[in-house]
Amino acid sequence: CTAQGVRDRRMRLSLPIARKFFDLQDILGFDKASKTIEWLFSKSRKAITKLLINNNLPPSNHRYLSDVEYVNPDDDEDEEEGDDEDDDVKMEEIIEKEELSKSRKVMINYQNAKESRE
Repeated sequence: CTAQGVRDRRMRLSLPIARKFFDLQDILGFDKASKTIEWLFSKSRKAITKLLINNNLPPSNHRYLSDVEYVNPDDDEDEEEGDDEDDDVKMEEIIEKEELSKSRKVMINYQNAKESRE
């Protein structure tokens, strides 16, 4: 924050991270990066809470958790864990399919280039 209000902050992402981020944004169907970041925060809430506790920072004083209900990372509910694991498996499957699709495109392009040289 500044005296004039909230400041627009931008970040630079490395190319591989940017690709992953925008692939995720496409998968989620979001049109704004902030929605993707919000989704990532919601999926990371337990890990962030655990970090705050391990660093002896009270969650109520932290900006990230001030507007979010407190989640005790030690209170793992079976249903939520299953959902998180299911989400992880689904995400891995999606990423594997995308990587396979990309490798096929590269192979097709390689074959086309080879044919055009002959």
